[in-house]
Amino acid sequence: MTADFRIKYAIALAMALGGCARPSATSGPTELALWKHQAGETEEAANTEAIARFNASQSRWHITAQSLPQGAYSQSVVAASMAGRMPCVLTVDQPMVASFVWGGHIRPIDDLVPAETLAPVSASGKGTYRSRIYSVGQFDAALALFTRRSALAAIDARVPTLDRPWTLPEFDGILARLKATGRYTYPLDLSTRDTKADWWTYAFSPILQGFGGDLIDRTIMRADGTLNGPQAQAFATWFRSLFVSDYVNRREPDENAFVKGRAAMAYTGNWWAPDYRARVGDDLLILPPPDFGRGAVIGGGSWQWAVSRSCPHPTGAGEFIRFMMQPREIAAMADAAGMVPVTEAGAALSVDFRPGGKSRIFFDLMQRFARSRPATPAFSMISSSFFGAMRDIMDGADPQDALDDAADAIDQSIADNRGYRAAPPLRRRSGSRRFGCRPMMIAGRKRTSGARMAMLLGAPALLGLLVFVVVPFVLALLLTFTDQRLVSPEAGRFVGLRNYQRLLSVSYIVQSPLTDSIGKTIVGPDGRPAYDRVRSITRTDPAYRDYRPMTEIFVGRRRIAIVAKDPAFLGALINTFAFAAMVVPLQCFVALSLALLVNAGLRGQTLFRAIYFSPVVMSMVVVSIVWAFLFDRDLGLFNTLLSLLSFGSAPRIDWLGNPHTAMPAIVIMSAWQGAGFQMLIFLAGLQGISQELYDAARIDGATAWQRFRHVTLPGLRQTIAFVMIVTTIAALGLFTQVDVMTQGGPQGATSTVMFHAIQRGVREENIAYGSTVSVVYFVLIAGLILIQQALQRRWSR
Repeated sequence: MTADFRIKYAIALAMALGGCARPSATSGPTELALWKHQAGETEEAANTEAIARFNASQSRWHITAQSLPQGAYSQSVVAASMAGRMPCVLTVDQPMVASFVWGGHIRPIDDLVPAETLAPVSASGKGTYRSRIYSVGQFDAALALFTRRSALAAIDARVPTLDRPWTLPEFDGILARLKATGRYTYPLDLSTRDTKADWWTYAFSPILQGFGGDLIDRTIMRADGTLNGPQAQAFATWFRSLFVSDYVNRREPDENAFVKGRAAMAYTGNWWAPDYRARVGDDLLILPPPDFGRGAVIGGGSWQWAVSRSCPHPTGAGEFIRFMMQPREIAAMADAAGMVPVTEAGAALSVDFRPGGKSRIFFDLMQRFARSRPATPAFSMISSSFFGAMRDIMDGADPQDALDDAADAIDQSIADNRGYRAAPPLRRRSGSRRFGCRPMMIAGRKRTSGARMAMLLGAPALLGLLVFVVVPFVLALLLTFTDQRLVSPEAGRFVGLRNYQRLLSVSYIVQSPLTDSIGKTIVGPDGRPAYDRVRSITRTDPAYRDYRPMTEIFVGRRRIAIVAKDPAFLGALINTFAFAAMVVPLQCFVALSLALLVNAGLRGQTLFRAIYFSPVVMSMVVVSIVWAFLFDRDLGLFNTLLSLLSFGSAPRIDWLGNPHTAMPAIVIMSAWQGAGFQMLIFLAGLQGISQELYDAARIDGATAWQRFRHVTLPGLRQTIAFVMIVTTIAALGLFTQVDVMTQGGPQGATSTVMFHAIQRGVREENIAYGSTVSVVYFVLIAGLILIQQALQRRWSR
């Protein structure tokens, strides 16, 4: 489900669902609406049973629960809050609590739930913001290292304990020894195939904290100096070394590297424990994460109960939460869903998590090592920026540059949101409006029935053009002059051309080589002259404030560094036009070739036509997933064929992990998927060429090539022009393939303008800036299409 679709779905769902609380038709209990995210079957069943127990335990309140898709859950809550249709009770992912508070969606619960109920709950089991408690959960999760006892015994490695985890040198040595055994291509699975930013923040920011760094300075809420500080750089350098040393696979083909024996260890959460126990048995070891210098740390905070700010019966909501936080209810949820209880009393009543229970290790890990992610409304931006930086580092980017980019993006977002200061609640609609229309009186003479019929037939198309193209473009254009956020309790302000300046500003810095005290040029480790780091200039010189490095050019001994305020947009623009320049001629050539084959009158041409066209009707998401497997470095079909043809001498190519091959790989897949559509258009054009022209050419002794050149191509001029325009427009809208296969990586090599617009406008919630990207891109495409049409008209004459 794409991000833009999730937004539309969330708004429609929120408008469709009922209000917060409704009295029943009789004098029975007051009905309280509850929203929860869709979870696994066991958790859903456990929640349903717990709600039924609450309803049966008293007669004043009746909870009516509705499950919403997790992918669109936050958007649904925001849309419902804006529409004034919030439920009374809802689940909230703990890292998003601060954002929901800032948006005016939820209220404190520490005045609704007794202190003796909240006090025993672990710190990560509560959602706290500015010294108030806004949510509390029955369970948490715990990260651990899973391995086999036999694997450690084979290399004579010590089994770590909670009191004495592995140290960083010890852990690195174990990975090296496991690699040296030859049994594992990659000894450690970090689940880096997961493309959700939440996982990367949850899994790897605790390691960052273990090195002594953090995502942000939690006191002054500033990323610069913390996320890119010395400890963070040490963490990022170590993280990159895992991939350089082939200890970790950049993208495992599936989630079963550990159970299938491809990896010796897996770093993941307690939710995998049942599967691992079933596959590994008594050989399974569940270990604490290493101590990277500042103690072992794991991520904390999961889904929790909260009360909406508009709930008319907060007392009933508080009673429900108090009921759910009873030790027996916590224990029932823990045993049913396998999640970690948040209180010692709940764990004691649990079969699995009590002392001596098979899952007690996860409770101990959570109690001793869990740390919550930063409680700030900027968390979405923090998570997105950290995810992008870590993926780039994994793909070979300079750690310091990647962390600097992330820190700058986070601080810029906080500044754009005016520091997320306390704001009034969102303006909500108090009621629905009814829009009417009056018959339009047309002055002048009466129109003919033919004219009226023409207007009637054309009205749907014109209305669709107006509603879905003109109006959205005008609204987007207006947004570009504001600082409007997608989710914000504050009204957008007029900022003039600031968004355009940030998007399009480009400059340059001329640098001479560094010299020592006697004027001799300093040479770097690679034997080339050394220069000042560009970022040391952009971060200190006011003239280059907010600029970031984009590329560099050497003129003699001087280096010219090209810098931009948004180098990601300019890079995405170059990538988009490069993709179009590659895929349009390739796809048109393949389509024309297939059309010529099908039109040749060969036996079974109907079958071949269906086969060639079949990729067009397939979902692009499905096609992208399949081709991602084909391009896999270790198990993909293409590398397997290359290995067979070269008798194992050809190196395995990381098609989607190499900046030089990722975009060509997407070009090949896109041309294969779309060529069938253009084939049908070319086929129609070929069948429109008179056979008499071919017969005359044969009589004159023309060869097949001459007939193609002097008869077929001239006859297809208009068809070729149409196909090229349509293919170019489709190519410039590249998004799905990138979103599914590479997420814009590696190192931004496949990021496109559409991907950048969605990233900025929806995922980072800066709708004004995303609109600016869209408007500028619309103008560029319109100009390009006009130029293309003019050139083709001249060619067709």
